[in-house]
Amino acid sequence: MKVLGIDCSLNRLNLGLSENGRTISESSRNAEGILTEIFTDEISDLLKGASVGLSDLSAIAITTGPGSFTGLRVGLATVKAICWSRKLPLVTMSTFEAVAYQFRDRKNPISVICPSHDKKLLGGNFHTLNGLPQLQGELFIAEPDEIAKKVTNSLTVIDIGIHPHLGEIRKFLPRGAVLINNEQSYLTGSTVAGLGTQMFERGLTTDPKDAEPIYLQKTIYRSKH
Repeated sequence: MKVLGIDCSLNRLNLGLSENGRTISESSRNAEGILTEIFTDEISDLLKGASVGLSDLSAIAITTGPGSFTGLRVGLATVKAICWSRKLPLVTMSTFEAVAYQFRDRKNPISVICPSHDKKLLGGNFHTLNGLPQLQGELFIAEPDEIAKKVTNSLTVIDIGIHPHLGEIRKFLPRGAVLINNEQSYLTGSTVAGLGTQMFERGLTTDPKDAEPIYLQKTIYRSKH
């Protein structure tokens, strides 16, 4: 079973190819302002390098946000077209769900938070059940001083790079929370492929016509390009 994982929800294009749950190829590059131009070529190069064709894939998995307005729109529209034309199963997951999957070995609940451009925090709380992250309640938007009411008091993951207001965020976290903001929290294509494999094996696929991006705040994430 081969699954292609794709994440372009932030400012990078992350690709991963797994076979029976094992990563066999992966790539990541900056895509800010150029995603439309590089998207299909990068996928083609990854598959070609692994001697895999689209016809060899069992499914394609992609993150659906929250994230970049342009990235989500371009990525999901292209992948939907590929899956529709090739009759390939599509697996969709939220960006936060995929980040939580990277911490699935931790026993405590996980809160994934992402700073927006206007200093608000977007996030979601997850716990792992049978190897898959399960969202508790709904994704949320909060001011930094409201975050203690929103997150769990065990583990908090901030899912993008260094943030200028990190110190402010840290002081509002509940006692016992651990803030992880390093390479561990960077989402990878192999993670999307791995979670996609798990979901596909359990029949958790999405009809391409029903797949939609998750926009918590369109105005925050709309690309400048």
